[in-house]
Amino acid sequence: MPTYNVDGFIWSGLGTANTLAPVSINDDDGTMSPYFTNDFGETITIGGTTYINPKGGTYKLTFTDSGGITHTEDLLLWSTGPDFIFVPLPGSNFDSGSTITSLGGWQNWTTGFTWTDVVCFTKGTEIATPTGARLIETLSIGDLVITRDNGLQPIKWIGQKFITGARQYAFPHLRPIKIKKDALGANTPQKDIWLSPQHRIHHKSHQSAVQFGSYEVLIPAKGMINDSTILTDNSMNSVAYIHILFERHEIVFADGLACESFHPGAIGIDAMEDAARAELFDIFPDLQCNPNGYGPSARQSLSVSETQHIFKAN
Repeated sequence: MPTYNVDGFIWSGLGTANTLAPVSINDDDGTMSPYFTNDFGETITIGGTTYINPKGGTYKLTFTDSGGITHTEDLLLWSTGPDFIFVPLPGSNFDSGSTITSLGGWQNWTTGFTWTDVVCFTKGTEIATPTGARLIETLSIGDLVITRDNGLQPIKWIGQKFITGARQYAFPHLRPIKIKKDALGANTPQKDIWLSPQHRIHHKSHQSAVQFGSYEVLIPAKGMINDSTILTDNSMNSVAYIHILFERHEIVFADGLACESFHPGAIGIDAMEDAARAELFDIFPDLQCNPNGYGPSARQSLSVSETQHIFKAN
């Protein structure tokens, strides 16, 4: 059962949301249930009190962040009886100094939502190209990149999200995972690399074949943490997350490490800023009607808990 530990806010209507509450979400199937359903395999713990099958869904808010910029986003919202609790989606602009200016209502009552983080590299990562390794921040749309499965592929879209130190402090799940040089074998990676917590890495092992029926899988960086060679980096004052998108989901080589490219999905798209989302829809218009229509994953993707199970077996 995956467990997600995030920062939530006690619902207080309009005004500044400054009441933080630790939230622990236990999810039995990878998809949180929609509003008014009965899935008793899911619980949410808020400030130490656990609620079974809380009523929840996505709720649209318009707010001004602590920097004075206005955004409209869907946030996760649960009813616990006397209170409401809401949690910004991964990559959200909502922070502890945000002021809510408009309540737009429920956005998702029937289909639930998949909990996932946007998959990003960080500035300074070198990507393998036919002309040699190039810093990801120097790549442009149309540049060719070496992929594991489909040879040279042109980049279709590039997105970037800057996360301040204050936002990392407010939302620890946004802090990057540091994978040290040689952590996964000689020259794997070739130098220290930083990835977003849910960025998945190509992995091959007999354990994954036995346990999950697939010799090759994609595993999230967060699930590999050993607090030695792979760890959450709490020292960075800020981080620039960059994601690259191809015609299909690909495995590329970052500092010698085989990693996935960005795979847009419902939550990944919702977490984008308005301008970036509009640009993506211009390139892939079908995603506007069907956020899950991008195509299949390049490999079977494991959860954090499944990844931890593999590494414990080694």
